[in-house]
Amino acid sequence: PGVEEPVPLGALGPVATGGALSAMVLDAATELDRLVNRVAPSDEARRRIMDNVFYRKAVTRMAGTHEYMAMERLLEALELAPLFETVVVSSAVGAAKPDPRPFQQALGQLQLPAEAVWHIGDSPEDEAGARASGLRCLLIRRPRPGGTP
Repeated sequence: PGVEEPVPLGALGPVATGGALSAMVLDAATELDRLVNRVAPSDEARRRIMDNVFYRKAVTRMAGTHEYMAMERLLEALELAPLFETVVVSSAVGAAKPDPRPFQQALGQLQLPAEAVWHIGDSPEDEAGARASGLRCLLIRRPRPGGTP
């Protein structure tokens, strides 16, 4: 389960005491699924969309490239790009969280062992994928817009 109490920043190790954020894992598939959950007119419509083979393939194949390019531009615009050694887009890896493959790819690109990395996420899928990869996870709990799972 996620963190139940606030964690003192010093407990996070080097990241909280002057280290650098080195990687980011993005998950377009989960975000598109959340959108379908929010706007589908009924449970039946939601189920039909989510179970549709074309939808699943489109989400996996198209989102990765567009999301990666958008994130690259966003990081550059915010002047944050120098803080990231790599950006991993889960849909480009072909696996949505909680699958551990996006996290494992980030570890491989960074050439770091899992025990040297913290993942900061905001969903149970984030936590499950990070833990399945051996990462420690800090789960951020924040209010979600009405109707968003």
